[in-house]
Amino acid sequence: MEATMLNKEMIAKDINCKMSGLGRIIETDFLIDYVEGEIITIEREESWLIPGGHFIPENNYEYSYSFTCINELEGHKIDYTNEDEAWILGCEDCEHEQEVLIPAGAMYRVLNNSCHENQEDMGFDEIQLEFLGFKGEN
Repeated sequence: MEATMLNKEMIAKDINCKMSGLGRIIETDFLIDYVEGEIITIEREESWLIPGGHFIPENNYEYSYSFTCINELEGHKIDYTNEDEAWILGCEDCEHEQEVLIPAGAMYRVLNNSCHENQEDMGFDEIQLEFLGFKGEN
């Protein structure tokens, strides 16, 4: 039997949880114009936070976006006690983040327009998303 080397994509596709209220924070060096009703398809695996998790982006760009998925999102809840999984994902000693890894191809509907004034007033923009499933699913 041939040994298979685990990677981030394989771990993300090992769906082991469905959870609502997950969040994600990104920073960019440009404003993003999200439009209500727009469908977004994610091209690579992404980490989302379980409510109560703590994450600070490692880059320092000008604009911040906070995403919240209002319905159940399917993904792989990271097992920080699994040393191989934590090493492959580069999340050793990151238990405080409490992440769920979402596979590439996840599709979301944007539920509110971007409000660029929030970048000045609050330091970030809040975007609500509805999980629709994965690209290629029926």
